[in-house]
Amino acid sequence: RPHRPEDSRNGYAVNPSSSIESATTKRLSLPILLGTLYLCWGSSFLAIEVMVRDAPPLLAAGIRFTLAGLILLLIVAPRRGIRALLPRRHHVFITVLLALLLITLGNGGVVVAQRQGIPSWLAALLVATIPVWLAVMRIFWGPRPTRMTLWGTGIGLLGTAVLVSTAGLRISGFIPIALGLAGALGWAVGAFVSARRGGAQDPFVTTVQQLLIGGLGLLIASAVIESGQWQSTRWTTSFIAALLWLTVASSLIALVVFYRITALTSVSVASTYAFTNPVVAMVLSVVVLGVWPDQVSVIAAPLVICGVALVIYGDRRKDTRLDAP
Repeated sequence: RPHRPEDSRNGYAVNPSSSIESATTKRLSLPILLGTLYLCWGSSFLAIEVMVRDAPPLLAAGIRFTLAGLILLLIVAPRRGIRALLPRRHHVFITVLLALLLITLGNGGVVVAQRQGIPSWLAALLVATIPVWLAVMRIFWGPRPTRMTLWGTGIGLLGTAVLVSTAGLRISGFIPIALGLAGALGWAVGAFVSARRGGAQDPFVTTVQQLLIGGLGLLIASAVIESGQWQSTRWTTSFIAALLWLTVASSLIALVVFYRITALTSVSVASTYAFTNPVVAMVLSVVVLGVWPDQVSVIAAPLVICGVALVIYGDRRKDTRLDAP
């Protein structure tokens, strides 16, 4: 009788072919998952640019996130139970705060900036600076980043400075740039607070809460700021298609894929979307809209992307979490 390998921890026989099959499945599925994640989140900026042409930006974003939250609620509730989806009494404040920072301010700033003239590829570059701002906050409040992360922070800030100093002259002033950066900073602060909060929260339950609360926050902001523009909303085919893409692909499919990648590998690998988003957004901007980035942005973009890459890989051993957008 041939010898069967034993697991020394529990004494049970292990089939070597099962581990080989598992490794093969992981090796084959990971590129598909990463490609899906890059496409879903990288294309979201183009979809936003199309969406805000036909509707007030805060209203459109509020509809998107509220609708995505309701769909995810219907999926998660039968498995977790309704009571599990309600934040605990002593977690209500932090839950609402994170939703307002990540969704209402983070995404709200980006959609308003794109409505005011920022092209999709530039919005993607501004959002890509989120890991850089996280590293800056860690310098002051810890845990202190590695040397490679510090180098990446410096390079990323240099690229951002070049973008801000030149893009504002080509777009109608610096206000749209400031709004885009405010969105990125809002998301970075929310992600930093979330990481400091710690605890073992269910990611899908947390996402349902953030989508619904953040979406409601956007709708309230729209009612205060944009109520006089609601009648100008045009339910065109392009608007509906962009809204559905942002709701289903960018908010739901990408979320599931992101957590699947983290289960197969690590958060650091999944977080590589941060520096592929601008590349995907630039390609789609050229192919779909025929809009080419200018020469200065072509120089600044690699600085931002390189800085973000160094920030992410500088802490790969610590596997520092970068929350999904």
